[in-house]
Amino acid sequence: MWWTRGQRRIREEEAHHSIMKALVFHHPGKVSVDNVPDPSLQKPDDVIVRVTATAICGSDLHIYNGFLPQKRDMVLGHEFVTLHSGQSWCTRCGAKANR
Repeated sequence: MWWTRGQRRIREEEAHHSIMKALVFHHPGKVSVDNVPDPSLQKPDDVIVRVTATAICGSDLHIYNGFLPQKRDMVLGHEFVTLHSGQSWCTRCGAKANR
């Protein structure tokens, strides 16, 4: 089954995933703010944090200027700020995290 979101058609299973905004590098000198899929937990010790602010750093500038060639588009901005409430919960089972 297909759903329509704007001018883009997506499959039903994709309709249940959230999207977020991210700064995406396309080629030297070309970046844009694009919709990308929300992150997902891949390993048992992974965490997902809500980012409140982000910035690019020197390594991102090397990529932007073409000094570190990239074969495909990539999300930039690994320097970020997040707030920690003091409570952490497992998103899979709802248990309180111990770290």
